[in-house]
This record gives sequence, C-alpha cells and structure tokens, in this order.
Amino acid sequence: MNNKFWPEKLSEYSSGLSDDELELMIDRTFLKGLDNTIGYKSIPWFFWVTEIYSFGKCYREIFNWPWYLPIPLYGDHGVCLLSYFEPHEEKNGASYHFSWFTKRVSSLKNNEGNKSIIHITHPWVLYRRKKELNLEDKSEGTIVFYTHTNDGIELDNFDDDKYFNELSALPAEFHPIRICLHQHDINKGYHKRLRKYGFPILTFGLTTSPFFVDRFYDVLTKTKYATSAHGGSDLFYCHELGVKYFILGKEPKLTNIGHKEKPLGELYTSSCNLYRSTEDIKRKLFSVSEINNIELDQDRDKFVREVLGLDLYNKDNDYLDIRKILFKEVFSKAHLYLWVLVKKTVQKVFKN
Repeated sequence: MNNKFWPEKLSEYSSGLSDDELELMIDRTFLKGLDNTIGYKSIPWFFWVTEIYSFGKCYREIFNWPWYLPIPLYGDHGVCLLSYFEPHEEKNGASYHFSWFTKRVSSLKNNEGNKSIIHITHPWVLYRRKKELNLEDKSEGTIVFYTHTNDGIELDNFDDDKYFNELSALPAEFHPIRICLHQHDINKGYHKRLRKYGFPILTFGLTTSPFFVDRFYDVLTKTKYATSAHGGSDLFYCHELGVKYFILGKEPKLTNIGHKEKPLGELYTSSCNLYRSTEDIKRKLFSVSEINNIELDQDRDKFVREVLGLDLYNKDNDYLDIRKILFKEVFSKAHLYLWVLVKKTVQKVFKN
C-alpha cells in the first residue's frame, strides 16, 4: 500500500495525483479497507446527512459521542443558504435538525413544522479548532475548486479553455495552482478531460470517508489562496481558516437530467430570497477584483461568521444539553435503527 493515501501523509500528494491514484482515492473497497486498517470504528449510519463529509466524525469529537451509537439527528448538508427545508430534510423521521447559518435558523424556526432546530457552529469549524489545525506561515499557491456535479446533474457548456486561461494568467504569487475534483467528477472522467491544461489534480477522496475533513485541512493549511467559479461551502471553510478566497470566471450552469430532488432541466438560481441575497453578497465580497481590498475584510468576516454560526463558538462548552437530546433520540428511535441494521444485514447477505 502506498503511504501517500494515509490521511496523515496526504501532504505528500498535495502536489497532484495520477489518473490511477485519483480513481483509487474514490474506490469504496480500497478506502473502506484503509479506514479499517487505520483503526476507525463505525456502525451503520442512521441519517446520511449527519455522517457524510466526515460530519459524523466531527459530531462525535465535539459532543464526545460514542462511536458505537448512531447519530439520530438530521442536519444541513454543507453550507445551506435556503430559508426552507428541502424534501430530504423534511421527510426523514428525525425530530431535530442541526443548522448553522443564523438567518436560515431564524427562518426554519418561524416556519411551522414538526422538527426542532438546533443552532450550532458548523461542525468542521469546531473540529478544526479542537484539533488546532491552523494555517501555516509558509502557505503558498492556489487550490481551484472545480465546480462539482452530482448523480444526475451535469455541468452545462462551461468554457474550460477560457477559465483555465484566466487561472494561468494570474500573477506569480498565486502559483503553483492545483485543481481539486469531487468524487462525482472523477467518476465521470473529468480528471482525464482536464489534464490538457497542465495543472496538478488532487481530490479529498470519498465524501463518505471519515477522513475527508482531515484531508481538506491537511492541504488547505498549506495553501495561501483558494478559488472557484461559484463559491460553494469551500468558500466559507477557507475564509474561516485564513485562506484568501476569490471567485473567478463566469457563473457555471448545471442541468438536471435525473436527480430526484431537483426539477429536470437547467437549474436556475433559486427563487428563495435568502439564497439570492446571500449569493449577491458573496459574489460582491469575494470577487477576484476585490481580493486585496482590505476595506472589505470586516464585511467578509461578518458574513462568514453569520453563515457558519461562529458567534456561537465557545471552546468551554461541552454541549451537555445536546448530548441529552442525542441519548433521548437514540432510545426513542431504537426501533427505526433496528430496521436499518436488518436492512443492512440483508443487503450484505445478498451482495455476498
């Protein structure tokens, strides 16, 4: 086994991976075996959204929650800017929902529903601070978060030539430049398509890996700048860490050809007022033309604090109240989890 795939050795491959290595990093069989070798313990998930992108690992660290108990609460998927619940957030059987964006929390609490909203600081931030994963003094270069697609959702006629020419033309202080690809796009072969532009390509691997968050911070703590054509969740994570983030290029368009949660066809900007106003603020504050405008630093900090719920942060808070809710929900939903275990067992038997 190549050591570069171990989470603590990730910095050895942050300069880029071969096509074979990228594909291996999203191979479920390989990564599951590696996680088990490292010694990470896990049980079947209750709700995917509180486990994906290492959220489950972060919650367990933050709340001192045992690995052998499921997390019986739902939550936001990354950074969500919508004022309402999406279908999967509303219909899942959970009684409680984690959320961090202050304005979203207020909107969700004001809407009638059968869920209680728990306002917390984003779990990645709490994890990062607990582990003291900080930006290094000698950070350099730029990470490009290429707009990622999803199962059934495709990038529509994005001008790669123009985009990568703009990246290449950035001043010397932004170099070296590396591209980060999502697992869905590696599955679709985007890494092979983008090789011609000559930039090293890396990935943080499977979104289901408990080490996804470690891989992210291992690379970003050594990086000075980060960019994308849209500015997704990564914008907020990078700025909170201290990485200078800028939005470059034309806003990408995505088309849904089969995702069940979204309408078919071109996915236009959401009609949600909170989403639209937040997107407008984001593009104004993080435009590439404003990257060195120190007069906007205070506004950028305030904006990111609100979206990630940073004003709630208290390193002395041991979250006893949330632990009580977790224990209560584990027992009240034990019958549902029993069904999860039975279903997983049956799937495993038939798979073998």
